[in-house]
Amino acid sequence: MLIIQGSHRKTGNTAAAVKALAERLDAQTIHLADLKLAQFSYAGTTDDDFVQVIQKMIKHRKVVWATPVYWYTMSGMMKVLLDRISDLLKWNKDLGRQLRGLEMHIISVSEHDDVPQEFSNPFRMSAEYLGWTFGTYCHLYGKSGLLSAESMKRLDAFADQI
Repeated sequence: MLIIQGSHRKTGNTAAAVKALAERLDAQTIHLADLKLAQFSYAGTTDDDFVQVIQKMIKHRKVVWATPVYWYTMSGMMKVLLDRISDLLKWNKDLGRQLRGLEMHIISVSEHDDVPQEFSNPFRMSAEYLGWTFGTYCHLYGKSGLLSAESMKRLDAFADQI
């Protein structure tokens, strides 16, 4: 299992969720803030860490995308990663085909238990388009890097489902 963390903070609520889940599932983690990911470009692929992330996704086959909720949607760096999948549809199709059948799960994290109902749509619809399985979605909440007791219960249930 691979967990991709899309938060800018290394000690925030999303980091707490990723750490707890990774320990429970003995999963490998990637923190997007540690990588160089360029925006999608119609001019072609760029020299960054995108292919390395994709190769890890291919290796693990089961991937949790964990992101804070920023302005009612995923973080910017998570959106960049999702946008960059276009590289695999346009220039690197052989690599992209290796992702077919991937299992995608989503965790969103905020300070309140009020995530927009449509939050998971970009993930779900992208998975459907790409031939991935959209698995479980879980919203967690907390403050100052401490998840609520309810969120810890949800995280346990999430881990049991994937």
